[in-house]
Amino acid sequence: MKYFYIGLLILCLLLCACYFSTHEVRSRTQAMLLPLRSALQAEDPANRARALAEAEASWKKASPVLDALISHERTFEVSSGLEDLRLAGPEEFDRLCSGLITKLERIAGMDLPRLSNIL
Repeated sequence: MKYFYIGLLILCLLLCACYFSTHEVRSRTQAMLLPLRSALQAEDPANRARALAEAEASWKKASPVLDALISHERTFEVSSGLEDLRLAGPEEFDRLCSGLITKLERIAGMDLPRLSNIL
């Protein structure tokens, strides 16, 4: 009976760790999505630059934790996407920003129990 309780305790700890990692990934990507969406909607270049700087600061805070929880390929995609946004001209900015938002939304939802994640 003792092994049953030990196994149950390990299962509970693993479930808590899964919940924690999913929550952290979602909250940190959502914190970065807000300034990117405002940058996409802003028409003034100064407001875009300010929102992009806010997104980059949010990414610098979140990247150590996200590097530990998700694949490095995904974090590299976001880092390179931010670099491309910083160097993009006004005509490319909307396309690149939309692409980065899509990548972040995929990262935020990749651990959720959905049919698209199972298949």
